[in-house]
Amino acid sequence: MGYIFESEIEQIKNAVHARTIGEGESITLRAILSSRIHPAIKAYFKTEVERNLQHERQLESRSKKFPYSIPEVLSLQHQEDLLLMVHYQFNQHEFETLLDQAVHFTFNFLCRPQFTLVEFLFENQRHMSISSIEQKLSYCVDYEYYSVLLKRFFADRGLMEISYEEFKDLLKRIDGEVVSRHSSRELANMTKAIIAFVEAVRDGSQAKGLPRTLPINAAIVFFEDKDLSEIKLRLEYERDHNKLMEIDLLRLAEIIEDVRSITSEHPVERVVAQVETNEAGVINEQPLKVSIQKIPEEETEGKNQDEAVRIEEQVPVVPALESQIELVSTKPTEAAALDLPEISSLLSPSEAKKILKSIFHKDKDEFQATMDALDRAGSWEEASLILDDLFLVRDVSPQSKLAIVLTEKTYERYGSKKDQNY
Repeated sequence: MGYIFESEIEQIKNAVHARTIGEGESITLRAILSSRIHPAIKAYFKTEVERNLQHERQLESRSKKFPYSIPEVLSLQHQEDLLLMVHYQFNQHEFETLLDQAVHFTFNFLCRPQFTLVEFLFENQRHMSISSIEQKLSYCVDYEYYSVLLKRFFADRGLMEISYEEFKDLLKRIDGEVVSRHSSRELANMTKAIIAFVEAVRDGSQAKGLPRTLPINAAIVFFEDKDLSEIKLRLEYERDHNKLMEIDLLRLAEIIEDVRSITSEHPVERVVAQVETNEAGVINEQPLKVSIQKIPEEETEGKNQDEAVRIEEQVPVVPALESQIELVSTKPTEAAALDLPEISSLLSPSEAKKILKSIFHKDKDEFQATMDALDRAGSWEEASLILDDLFLVRDVSPQSKLAIVLTEKTYERYGSKKDQNY
């Protein structure tokens, strides 16, 4: 897929390079995390450094006589690891290599999440440990429902490893539930993640008042990855027949709804988009034809039975998968289950504005990402680690006035539960 979006990928790489290392000989992870670039790129660099540090830790020789696992030591170890990570230095060559990997990976993941996850997580292996998969999921910032549901499934099943085929079918089933439970407008809005990644290099050049658009090729491969072939065919027609290279979310939602309305009228029939061409293979100037091809009942029944047997043999049935999908939308975190207030509701407008300006240097995306992370935290202990990361990366003194305000508001959030979680 990369060749289709080579122009966009090069633009993003050039913009990230200019906003980070530039002509410098090296750059620290802290500088990268504090720069004005897309959160997914930051996550990729941070996860790479964390992985390298974990590898070095594994090579360390530690005596069993010392209590490395007591909470006080673990807390200090966490602080040390954070300091080592944020001061990690990338030279130009290492930075450019990782940047190329990060941009290609992120673009592929945003456009083809199922395909990219399977290939990235398994790396031509037929089986993969659950711990390795969960560690690699840290590279994936967007489409959080994958991580939530996968980790929940692994924990519920007590799995130690999973096969390539099982994992691939599991992703397909998860997305099948997501598609069935969301409206056409909601499905169209899922592509906002792609738009945000492309717009990250535009420096606000998107004209105000104009609708946000994404490359139609990106929308095509996105819905192909979701196994929505009818939508894919319709978008290809719009591209090839109507010369539509960019598409806005409203038009995309209309197309999805149009295709869904056709397929819903013929639930056991196959919908095929046909583009009429002349003898030279040139598309004729006429409306798109949609033909309905009846599938013999015996053919449908046989295929459905074969498919059911194959899935049951390869993938254990996910307990109440439908209800788990619902939980991702309504109560996605432990914090939500505890009915904890959002951090933003505890901050006054003045406090939020000052924190955005002084701690986040007016970076609204990073501010919101941090608020979201704190909202997901189910305990004060978990939230305090997020604040530790924030203050170290942003080079903010924990004793500064605004850092204390944010810390106190976060602590206050847990009410009577904070003492037991501290």
